[in-house]
Amino acid sequence: MTRSRERVSICGAGLAGLAAALTVAVNTVYRPFAAASPFLHLGVESSLEKKIDARYNGGLWSKFKLARTERTTADLSLALLAENVVTTESVGRRGRAFARWQAGGRGRHALGDGRVTLTTDVTYRPELDSFGNFTFASTTSVSVSVQLSSVVSLKVSFVDNYDSEATGRGARSNNHGQLFLGC
Repeated sequence: MTRSRERVSICGAGLAGLAAALTVAVNTVYRPFAAASPFLHLGVESSLEKKIDARYNGGLWSKFKLARTERTTADLSLALLAENVVTTESVGRRGRAFARWQAGGRGRHALGDGRVTLTTDVTYRPELDSFGNFTFASTTSVSVSVQLSSVVSLKVSFVDNYDSEATGRGARSNNHGQLFLGC
């Protein structure tokens, strides 16, 4: 909800997951319509496939709008996060705490008459003192809207998550990709 450019607003809370994975994130944005918007992020992730019982993170971000037109939006974000990871083998013990950088980009573009929309969201999160230990997430989607008796939209999304330390925790792979089809 946004009442003015100067007030703090809850911009989004997301919940996505299957039985094997759960991610919850809450972001509070100050001045969401400004060219540069600082915000606070709190997140929790659990992934049986990556052998993570709980990954807690929080920190300060800033989002920079690069383009905002009727057909195109693009922005970049930078963050400094504190993170604590509790693996499935270390439940009941203290997790590993460290700091991460985060850099991300997001874009959306409507093609032709606007019935086809391309979106992408990419995030790179290296450890503060070791850029070789990182997570990388990418979501790319195509949405097509067709008017029959009402507007029907079909969306195809490819989600790819990479964690450079997953096999070290006992996971089968560092990479996890999924293809989603929805309406």
